[in-house]
Amino acid sequence: MNKTVATVVVTLSLFLLLVGSAKNGFVGAQANTITVPDDYAKIQWAIGNATEGDTVFVKSGTYNEFLVVNKSLSLVGENKEDTVINAQQNGPTILISQNSVTVTGFTVLNGETVATPTQYFPWGARPAGVHLLGASNCNISGNMIKNSGCGIWLYESDGNQVVRNQLIDNSNSMRLESSCDNIIEDNQLKNCFDGIILKSSGNSKLKNNTIVNANNQFGVSGHTLSDYMNMIDSSNTIDNKPIYYWTNTANKVVPSDAAYIGLVNCTNITVQNVNITKNNQAILLVHTEQSTITDNQLVNNKIGISLYSAANNIIINNNITASSSNGITVSESNNNNITQNRITNNKNAGISLDDSAAQNSISNNYLSKNYIGLTLNLASQNSIVGNQISETFMSILIYSGCDYNSIIANNMSNSDTAIWFENASPHSKGNNIIGNNMVSNAKFGILARYTSENKIQNNTIENSEKGIWISGETSINNIITGNNIKSHSKIGIDLTRTTAIIYHNNFVNNTQDIDAQSTSIWDNGSEGNYWSKYNGTDTNEDGIGDTSYIINENNQDKHPLMEPVDIATIPEFQSWVVLPLVLTATLVVAVYKKKISTTSNQSY
Repeated sequence: MNKTVATVVVTLSLFLLLVGSAKNGFVGAQANTITVPDDYAKIQWAIGNATEGDTVFVKSGTYNEFLVVNKSLSLVGENKEDTVINAQQNGPTILISQNSVTVTGFTVLNGETVATPTQYFPWGARPAGVHLLGASNCNISGNMIKNSGCGIWLYESDGNQVVRNQLIDNSNSMRLESSCDNIIEDNQLKNCFDGIILKSSGNSKLKNNTIVNANNQFGVSGHTLSDYMNMIDSSNTIDNKPIYYWTNTANKVVPSDAAYIGLVNCTNITVQNVNITKNNQAILLVHTEQSTITDNQLVNNKIGISLYSAANNIIINNNITASSSNGITVSESNNNNITQNRITNNKNAGISLDDSAAQNSISNNYLSKNYIGLTLNLASQNSIVGNQISETFMSILIYSGCDYNSIIANNMSNSDTAIWFENASPHSKGNNIIGNNMVSNAKFGILARYTSENKIQNNTIENSEKGIWISGETSINNIITGNNIKSHSKIGIDLTRTTAIIYHNNFVNNTQDIDAQSTSIWDNGSEGNYWSKYNGTDTNEDGIGDTSYIINENNQDKHPLMEPVDIATIPEFQSWVVLPLVLTATLVVAVYKKKISTTSNQSY
């Protein structure tokens, strides 16, 4: 290209860029143009010798270098097809740490793919093609970015424009972290792992972006409502299907062609009969209430359904499978009903309740082949009722500050541990009810560590190595009553460094009924437990043996029962706990059916 043509290209590019940058408050004053390779052989040398507001014009060619832009300037390529910046995996191809920078007209190649130390970045490279680090009012437009860890990565960078870029064959295409008020428009993203991911990046404006052939196509996360309040319309598509991201919306039905669904601060929305795959979360509910998610197929997402600060919603009859994290995640959300879903083959938990999730009802779900069937963490007053859980490492895990939960009438089989509950927090009260559950073919039936004042009652636990195992000096005042403890290959109940109150249980055909060093209580004052190994007599036929059943030198059942206990009739089990839960689940289903029949005639 001769000097006259170069001048025309630079002049036209500057005109277009200055018009586009006027909104951002940057207009160059007495700007100079530096041409590469005419004035400097390397682009970085030109940047180093530029002053604020200058333009570095780069002629066609391949430049094997990575760039650090720490001045407000314009970096303009002759054309993006053959003006190539190749970082050769030595760091981010272009790192921008100053405000009001423009980058346009380049092919950007081979930014670092992983955050490993290099000779130039001994603390660990920032893996990206174009990386904005604490930079605002920048314009990244008209570039082709390929083969990098992240195509475009904004970190703590606000008020930027990212438009008309092609991002191809990057590990992650576009990521915004703690970056607000950015415009993302008319970008094409292809052949990547992550498509567009927004993390704590509120008031983002996304329009006309296309994502094709990504494994984790789209996702939004944050910590406050404002992190989720974005303008993302249905002109954004994933494999030619629209993204529906609604804010402040009420009384609508989401169209069934959705590629991704986000509901933020919404009320009475119905999501039905959608088929969503390969997203960070398939369906997201944030500060959304009184909505129904039903009859959807959610396959191969990171999370199937995610609820954050959402209340009074119904999640029913969905098929959620092959998530790389959880099938359903419920965080800081109350009074939701999750019922009659089929949740299988998820890498972490089938259903996870955490971060102050309270008063939720999880009932009649089928959970199979998840790593953990259901987890509770910092979650209290939830009802886990009537679920079928099988072929997991743990069926139910309750840990860290979980109080007053009811785990009732679940059927758990073929797991390493059926129920594991552990409250290491000093603020935990315990008081969880584990009742009327069926546990079979587990290594450990119920395992409790460092947790107090829980009730384990009316369960049938059989064919495991250990039926019930309670350990830890702080595990006190736990009550074990009305349980069938049968056919365990090692121990029926193992009390390690702790004691318990144990009565009205049936110990049948266990290799060893009890392993306990400290002295526990084995009766309620008049009646103890039934032991299949007891061979004493009952001369007065009152149903209680005439002699104690000796467990070991520190423990004995002074009132052994002569016949097995019918645990269905044990008065200690609080049937008033179960009845409201059953009635609630029945009511939820009835309301759901009525709502679906009403909304099926609504327009989109």
